[in-house]
Parts: sequence; C-alpha cells; structure tokens
Amino acid sequence: ATTVYMKTTLYILFLFCVPQVVIADFICSADVGYAWVVDTEKGEEKEEKKEITENLKSSGDTEPLAKQRIERLIPRSKANAEQICVEKHENTTNCIANKLAQKSYLLASLDFQLRRDIEETIKQDCKDTHGKCGETFVSKIECKEKIEPVVVQEKAPQGKTGGKRR
Repeated sequence: ATTVYMKTTLYILFLFCVPQVVIADFICSADVGYAWVVDTEKGEEKEEKKEITENLKSSGDTEPLAKQRIERLIPRSKANAEQICVEKHENTTNCIANKLAQKSYLLASLDFQLRRDIEETIKQDCKDTHGKCGETFVSKIECKEKIEPVVVQEKAPQGKTGGKRR
C-alpha cells in the first residue's frame, strides 16, 4: 500500500513541478495508383483492375500544412504510376525481355526443352498481364493528429560556478 502511495505522490509532484509542452503533429497519407483493363478474348467482359503504386505520407504542425505537402507530391506520383502501368501492362516485348534477363543465369544452365518451356511460361505470364492503362487515381487524403507530451527541462542559471580560476 505504501508503494502505491509513494508512486502516486511522485506522479503528482512530477505532473505539477515539471513543465510539459504538448506538441501536436498532423500526419496525412494518400494512396496513388492506376486502373487498367485486362486484354480479353472477343466477346468476354473486360475487367478493370486497380493497383496502388505508392503510399504518400507527410506531416506538419497543422493539418492544412500536412495536406499541402501531400498535394505537392501528387503530380509526380501520378506520372510515376502512369509510367509503371505502361511498362507493366502495355509493353509485352519489354515484359518478356525483362523477365528473360532476370532468369538468364538459370536459362544458361538448362537444356533446350526446359529453356523453351520457361520461355513459354514467361510469354504467357506477360500475356496475362497485358492490357490497356486507364486513369491514375489518388485516394482521399486522410489526416490524423499525433500528440506527444514533451518534458521541458529548465536550464540552470548561468553565472559564476563557484570554482577557483587558475
């Protein structure tokens, strides 16, 4: 019981005797990505897919400042998302070349039939992800307040230290 009493007393002394400052920091985030439509056989319904390429995050002393920082990042991120979409979904030749380059160490050690099977699999993978890029998008900017108490230590008065000079 005395331990609880002592802890409570120390907490109250600390609370009233040590000055504290609360710093409010706002953290905002938004997702950037693109939509694309998968190439299908004639007569099949086209399926639109969305992929997120980047999660933007920013902070600021105020919510409008944090949002403004995110909004400055959006144009570059949307251009980057569009470029990723074109490289990933509209350029089948580039897709095949990149995947073959990644597997070149493996292909060199295989016999003709296995190498051909892997190449066919790579071509099919690239065909399955081939499509037409649509619009880039940005999700709603979400902000939350992050509150951290910061203990401010008082400085010792400057002046004579009381020691002897040599």
